[in-house]
Amino acid sequence: MKSILLLSLILTTLISCNAQKNGTDNISTDPVAETSKLPMKWDGANLPLTVYIGDTMLAEVSGEGDDSDGHNLIEQMEKQWNEADPARTYFNISSTHSRTNLNYTNLDSYLDGEIGIYKSTNWFSYIGSGVLAVTSYLGEYKGSYIKLSHADIIMNYRDYTFTNDTSNSYNYDLPSVVLHELGHMIGLKHTTSSVIPSVMQPTLSASEVKREVTAYDISYVTSNYNNVAAISASALALTTEGEETPRYFKGYIEMRTDGNCYHYQNERLVEVHKHGINSTAD
Repeated sequence: MKSILLLSLILTTLISCNAQKNGTDNISTDPVAETSKLPMKWDGANLPLTVYIGDTMLAEVSGEGDDSDGHNLIEQMEKQWNEADPARTYFNISSTHSRTNLNYTNLDSYLDGEIGIYKSTNWFSYIGSGVLAVTSYLGEYKGSYIKLSHADIIMNYRDYTFTNDTSNSYNYDLPSVVLHELGHMIGLKHTTSSVIPSVMQPTLSASEVKREVTAYDISYVTSNYNNVAAISASALALTTEGEETPRYFKGYIEMRTDGNCYHYQNERLVEVHKHGINSTAD
């Protein structure tokens, strides 16, 4: 209940801020291209995350490929990230957490009190086809990083068919896509080079299977949570000492089939990833 009330307050703040004009507290006027460069992470008090799998999404992995501990394929991908960082447990996999699948046509509708992985057969008209999955997020600007407060993964079952069979070269490997999106869920962005072995590369072909994090991924996630990156003067100018009004950012990161993936924040394109080439949108 507490988390639902918090999200309601945040959404009210976002709506009221977007309705303002020419004010320094207007979240829509912030240079989001600057904040997009900041690391995103959850506070330690919020970890591990309990991720609810939509029931129709759970049906895609139930009873198929369970490990010796009884973890389904999605939980095994969560375990990959847990084992990548000896200092933290990112996901709660003590038991399977499920809920009724959500199948909305607007990402804002997923902003409830539960973090989830959902199967979409409707998809989103403003995102369109060509996108395998998106991870949407909500976070608070903390000066040197974005503190995440909510995230969801939505899989595009309207336009694509996914498989758990590693020998299937015609459909997209479901665990590989989920592992990538879970990386986004805990704050990771796409790699900046297509030659770096990583599950966080911005694209995946139908013939690829990437179910294990790499040395790069391990280094990335641990450094993301151990370090607070330096920020530019323009990003620092977004806040003043003693400022009481929190700034919230909502966004989503696409995983496309063509490698041209996009990161949106507050409804603006802020980063472009083209076959391993990283750039910041104007």
